[in-house]
Order: sequence, then structure tokens, then C-alpha cells
Amino acid sequence: MPSFPIIDTHLHLWDPARISYSWQRDNALLERPYHVEDYRKASEGVGVEAMVFVECHVDDRPGVGQYIQEIEFVEDEARRDPGIRAIVAKAPLERGEGVAPILEEMVARFPRLRGSAGFPNLSKIRGPSCWIRDSWTGCDGSNGSTCTLS
Repeated sequence: MPSFPIIDTHLHLWDPARISYSWQRDNALLERPYHVEDYRKASEGVGVEAMVFVECHVDDRPGVGQYIQEIEFVEDEARRDPGIRAIVAKAPLERGEGVAPILEEMVARFPRLRGSAGFPNLSKIRGPSCWIRDSWTGCDGSNGSTCTLS
């Protein structure tokens, strides 16, 4: 094991009883809750000092999304383990300016939030395709579809 502290920059946690993830259906390994306690047990002895939660691709379709609910779930996890220091949430960035109310709510309610990840083809989006807390920015897609806070 390493003799120095680790920051896990890509943590996934979920609970299919709270949030719907279609990609997990009919997979016995994944279609079960995976909480921070499960993570700590699996990483026992590694010395993980801090973690960054990265969204788990919640179900969404036009007009529906569980973006806020997933952040609420992670905030509940962080209350049990303050090692969860940051959140990269999912947001429907393909909506362009239409995503603004969702991002505004995220920023207002969740101080651990550091940015948003989206999965659209960035070259086909008009308007903002990346988001950095408190401001919009255009991205050319060179950093993938994830945008983070400075």
C-alpha cells in the first residue's frame, strides 16, 4: 500500500432505490446500492484522504432528469463521510441556455459542487456546452465533455 495519502478523483456511489439508472438493470453486480461505507470497506488500508464524486449517468429524457436528486444523495453520503469533498454532477448541457435554471439551483444549494459532466456531442451544440461554477464558457471539446471549476 502507498505510504502517502490518496485523493480518489473519480468516485461513483449509487442507490437504485432512490435514483433510476437504466444501465444497471438486470446486472446483479451493479443493480444494488453502493454507498460510501461499501467504498471504505473495499479501499480499506489504502489511506484515501479525500474523494471527488463523479455522476453516474442518471436516467434522463426531455423534461425529466434526476440531476438534483443525485446530488442530494451524494450530500447524504458526505454527511456520513466528510472525505467526499467535491461533486461533479450530471446536467443536461445539450439544452444550451435552457439548462440555466438547473445549474443555478445546483450552485445555490450545493457548495461541494465543482462542475458538471455531460455526454452530448459537443461539436453539435449551439450555445454553452460546458459549465464552470458561476459562469458559462464555450468549450471546443478538447477536454472531453467534462468541465470543472477553477
